[in-house]
Order: sequence, then C-alpha cells, then structure tokens
Amino acid sequence: MKKLIITENQFDRLVNNLLNEDSTQFREDKLRQLKKQFPRIKWGEIEGGLGDFIPDTHLVGADPTKKLKYLPWIVKQYNDIMVTRKITDISASEFVEDLYKIKEYLEFYEKIKPKLEPNQRNIQSIKDYKDLYDIIKPFQQFEVSPDLSEKETQLIKQGEAIKLYEDNKWFVMTPKTVDAACTFSEGTTWCTKHQGQFDSYSKQGSLYIIHDKIDKENRYQFHLATETYMDEDDRPVEGGIVKWFSDRPELKNVFIELGKKEHRWKFLLSLGYEDWITFVDPNEIRIDLSDLSLNELSEKIGNLQDLTILNVANNNLETLPESIGSLKGLHSIGATRNRLSILPDSLVNLKNVQELMLSNNNFTSIPPVVGRMKRVGRLFLTDNDIPNIISEIKKYPNLKNLSHFIYKNSDLNEQEKDTIKKLLPNTSVSL
Repeated sequence: MKKLIITENQFDRLVNNLLNEDSTQFREDKLRQLKKQFPRIKWGEIEGGLGDFIPDTHLVGADPTKKLKYLPWIVKQYNDIMVTRKITDISASEFVEDLYKIKEYLEFYEKIKPKLEPNQRNIQSIKDYKDLYDIIKPFQQFEVSPDLSEKETQLIKQGEAIKLYEDNKWFVMTPKTVDAACTFSEGTTWCTKHQGQFDSYSKQGSLYIIHDKIDKENRYQFHLATETYMDEDDRPVEGGIVKWFSDRPELKNVFIELGKKEHRWKFLLSLGYEDWITFVDPNEIRIDLSDLSLNELSEKIGNLQDLTILNVANNNLETLPESIGSLKGLHSIGATRNRLSILPDSLVNLKNVQELMLSNNNFTSIPPVVGRMKRVGRLFLTDNDIPNIISEIKKYPNLKNLSHFIYKNSDLNEQEKDTIKKLLPNTSVSL
C-alpha cells in the first residue's frame, strides 16, 4: 500500500477543514464548553421579559469572528448581568438591545488591535462593551459628507424630518424616517439608526434629536415616552435630565411644550411644570411619582377619581394633600423615604385602603388618622422614631384589625417585642 505523505501546512489545512470553523459542529462544541462554564444561564430558552431573545442564538450572532473567539467574553457579560449581578450599570434589556453594537465594536476592535496598548489587546481585560467603546472611540473617524447639510435640508423639505427649534447654538428636530434618523445621528452610536429600533421607538412616541451647533460633537437624543435621554455615546445625559435642562434653560420651555403635546406628565413634573397633573389621563388607575425630589404634592391629585395605587416614595414630602381623601378607590399608598410627620385627616374617608407604606419618615407617633382607619391591612412604619410605640398601639383599637404590622426597630428589646405581639394577636408582626 502506498503511503500518503503530507507537509505540516497541509496537515494544518486538513485539520481546519475537518473542524470547519463555520460548521454547526464547531459552534456546538464552543457552546458546549460555555454551557459548562456558565451553567446558570437559561440556554436554549426564551428569556422572560427580553422578547424572543435566546442566549444560544443571539449571543453567538454578536461575535463577528469565524472562530467565535469573542463569544466567551460576550457570554461572561451576559452572565454577570443576568446571573451574578456583578455588572449593575447595564440592564439585561439594554444589553440585548445593544448586541448589534457589540458586534460593530468588536469588528472595529479587530482592525485596530495592533495600535492598542498591550493590556488592551486582551479582550478579557475589558469589563464590558461600554468600556470597549471607550477604548475604540479615539480611533474612530466619522466621515461627514460635504453635502450633509444639503441632505438635511432636503429631508426637511420632503417632510422626513421636522425642525422644531433653532437658535444660534441649538438645533432640535424629530425624524420621521430611519433615513432622517441616520442622517441627523451621524457620529453617534444610537440604536435608532437601525430600522427595527427606529420603528419600535417611533411607535411609542416622537424621537427628538438635539445638535449643539457650537460644540458640534455634542449631540443628544431624547425619547419622552420611554424616559430615555442619551448623549452621542448613547449614555444617559450627565447629571440627569433635571440638571441637563437647568444648565440649558433656553431648551427647557421648548421641551415643556413638547411634553404637553405628548401628555408626558411625569416629564413635565420633573421639569417643574406646575400644571402637570392636567395632562394625566383622568382614568389612570395607578400613578408613580417616586424619585422626583418633590417638596409637595398638588391638591389636584384629588381629581384622579379612578386611582387605586399612589406611589410617592423617595421624595421630600412633609405631608400629603387633603384632596387625597376624595380618592375613594385608593387601595395602596406608598410614601416611604420622605419627611412626613403628619397626615391629613381626610385619609379617614378612604374605606378601601389596604396598604399604608410609611417607613423611613419623621413620625414620632402613629398618625391619629391611621388609628381611625378601620380597613387598613398592612401598615409599614419601619425607621420612624416612635419612642412610645406600645402606648401608641394601645391608643387605637382599630390596629387589631391589621393583617401585617411592620416596625423594624433595633431599639426594641425582647420584652417590648412580646408585648406588641400580644397587643396585636391576630396580626403578622415584623419587628
């Protein structure tokens, strides 16, 4: 039998052909290794809350290389977001939405890798794709077509873009087509330059693109419907939206009018527009006013007669408006982490309230109106300094009707805890 003699190079080519980098077998082997390394990822399943996202398919698709050499890095990020929570500044939905960006960043990273510092050439040393973007950004040169201004003008004439405001520094517009979004987004990393994402955002509400005509690199895109306010790098504006408009008062009134047009009451409220509540749907059944640094709540809240859930947590409120007593359908009031020390007597009119969340406030006693409310089921008073809590409970027989009483206070001794539990024999007590 004649022996087959091959060179080393021929042998390497034969091995590569056998492995077939693009083959299903190669990908399966790669995934099999990663499934062992990251067993808590829901491989092969549609991840709840993330549309039709399936880790096996979509994570592989974000690696631009044939050998899938960046796939372990991509998977590790997903694992650190979804499983270990080591990455907390990127949400799962944001990561999935940005998979196309990851692919684009990696493609560019491959091209410029020889120009990078030695430590930057190891992808595993880079925490996540946002850090990767910071590394590659200085090497990116966005080409601005000499006829770009002409094209912008043409798009406005054709109705594909609408100019909303312009002065010597600012230009504000809204794109009506993805072509307009791409043109006016030149030099940014916004996902809305892609048809699918543009359509998704546009269905929910208008996109607003803001150009700084003096510092031309500064561009912003706001979407009131989803409360996303991004800079040119697709990151939330520095300091938050309230500070952003505070530093640019000439744009504040422009966007208040846009907010009124879209009935974005929460946006209007955040900008300090006093009559924001007139833009709330009168049939609204739940309203979330948390984390808005509110010093007071409008008496007009009483106009929302269908309201069942009111959340005003994490503000600076010292009391609640008297009109709240007219919200006869209210089931839950969330007012934790404020500066409340009193409550309006009108709360006694609320016969359907099942939950009062009053933790982390300035109460020094149980509010008398709470003691007169007969149908409250769950009362939260943790982290209020109520020195005579036992005497306070004894004052109000209605508290015996509570299903849950939560007053976690490290100052209580065991005897005091036992006394409280005896005073509320049919209540689940957490102390």
